[in-house]
Amino acid sequence: MVLGLVKGLTGDDEGGVSLERDLWGPAKEELFYRGAPLWAFPKLPYGSTAVVFAADHVLDDFKNPEADYSATDAAARFGDVLIGGLLYESAFRSHGIVAAIAAHSVHNLAVGLGARLRGKR
Repeated sequence: MVLGLVKGLTGDDEGGVSLERDLWGPAKEELFYRGAPLWAFPKLPYGSTAVVFAADHVLDDFKNPEADYSATDAAARFGDVLIGGLLYESAFRSHGIVAAIAAHSVHNLAVGLGARLRGKR
């Protein structure tokens, strides 16, 4: 949660609360990135879903025509999302899909709160 709050305070997130970003998005992503691979292949190496999660987020950011990312920006974004992915994967492996969704949702809510505190919205 602290990482999300710091990210919201320092980033360019729009802030506020959104059911799509804070609940449905994490639920869909956790089912896709953690649930499906780890239920199908429970012995995948730790961190494997986090690497795919981070790479997909960075590649998705590059698809945005308004994004002006440098290699440094991409590396920082990859590291940021990788840390989150590792935490969500750990929650999934320890406590199941609901814990992974909850961890992801709390992070997204914290980012929105940080952006709101920053005055973005």
